[in-house]
Amino acid sequence: MKIVFYTDQTYLHGGIEKVISLKSNHLSEIEGVEVLILTNEQKKNKPCYYFDNKIKHIDLGINYNRKTSNLTFENIFKVYKNFLRIRTFLRKNKPDVLVVCNYNFDYFFLPFLRKKTLKIKEIHDSRFYPLLRRKANKSIIKKVIYKISDWIESKYNYVVVLTLDEKKYYKGKNVKVIPNFIPNKKTFSVTNKKENVAISAGRISPVKGFDQLINAWKSVANKHNDWQLHIYGEGEENYVKYLSNLITDLGLSNFIKLKGSTSKLQEKMNDASFYVMSSITECFPMVLLESMQVGLPIISFDCPHGPKNIITDKVDGILVENKNLELLSKEINFLIENPEIRKEFAKNAQINVKRFDENLVMNDWMKLFVS
Repeated sequence: MKIVFYTDQTYLHGGIEKVISLKSNHLSEIEGVEVLILTNEQKKNKPCYYFDNKIKHIDLGINYNRKTSNLTFENIFKVYKNFLRIRTFLRKNKPDVLVVCNYNFDYFFLPFLRKKTLKIKEIHDSRFYPLLRRKANKSIIKKVIYKISDWIESKYNYVVVLTLDEKKYYKGKNVKVIPNFIPNKKTFSVTNKKENVAISAGRISPVKGFDQLINAWKSVANKHNDWQLHIYGEGEENYVKYLSNLITDLGLSNFIKLKGSTSKLQEKMNDASFYVMSSITECFPMVLLESMQVGLPIISFDCPHGPKNIITDKVDGILVENKNLELLSKEINFLIENPEIRKEFAKNAQINVKRFDENLVMNDWMKLFVS
C-alpha cells in the first residue's frame, strides 16, 4: 500500500507538521506500507520534525506568494502549474491513498484526479468561527462559493475531523472522527523537581491568544513574584514585537519570557509546574496531549472545541470560561498555591492521556485506508 501525505511544507513548527511526522513514522514501520510526503513549497528546507529515512519526500516547487492576494496573476498562474504537477505526480506514483492536510487551491481539484486513489481530506482547524462568519456574510457571491466548497468537500472519499463537536458542522455522510494521538515510545515520570514556571507554546499568532495570557499574568505577578511564565514558539514578526512591547508596558519583563522555538518542548514541560492555554480557538491541540504525557496539569480556556475533548475538568486540569481573564488569573493562582492538587492532576493526566494511544488511533486510520 502506497500512502501519500500532502501539505504545503514540513519545515515550520506546527501541529499539522508534527501530526504528519508521527503518522508517517508509524505507518513506515508496517510491512507492505510505503509512505511519501508531498509538499508544494518546501523551498529546499529540512523538515523540522523527525521522519524515518524510509519515508520519501517530494516537493512540487509551486511556492505561492503568501505576501499578496491569492487572486493575483502570479498566484493564479501557479494554481495551473500546481494542477499539472500534482496530476503528473499521481499518474506516475499511483498512490493507493492520498491524505490532504492543507487548504490550498489544490483542495478544489484534487477529488477529481486519479479516481483509483482513495482521497481523504484531514481537517485540523475548528469550523466554529468560520461558520459564524458564513452566517453573517450577506454576499450572494460568497454564498455561492460556500456551496461550491461544500460540494467539493463531499467529493472526497472521506473527511476526517478530530472531535464529535466538529463533526456536527459537516453535512456529508463521508465524515469520520479520528483524534490525534500521543506517541507511545516515550515515558516520563512525575517528579517533585518542578520549577516555579508555567509554560505555554504554539505558533506566535493572534489566534493563540498570548496577549490575553500576558494580560492575565499581571495579577499573578502581583501575588506571586517568584513565578515566571515561559512562552515557546515562533511566528509573525509583528505579533512577536507586539507581545514583547505588551510585556514591557505591563512591567512584566522579569516575569514573562518569550523563549522562541524549541525542538525539546517536552523536556521544557517536564521542568515546569503547569501548562496554560489561552487560544481563541483550538481543534485538537497536540501540545495538550504532550503536556499530559509528561504529567503536566493544564489550565485552558474552554474555547471551541479542542480543550474540553482532552482535559477532564478538575481531574487532570482546569477549564476556564472562554475569554474570562479574571477567572484565568484566579485559576493560575489556585494551582500555584496548591502543589498537592498539581501532583494529583499530574498523575491523572498520565493515566487519562492513554485513551489517545498511538496504536488505537492508527488502527482507526488503517481501517479507513482499506475501506
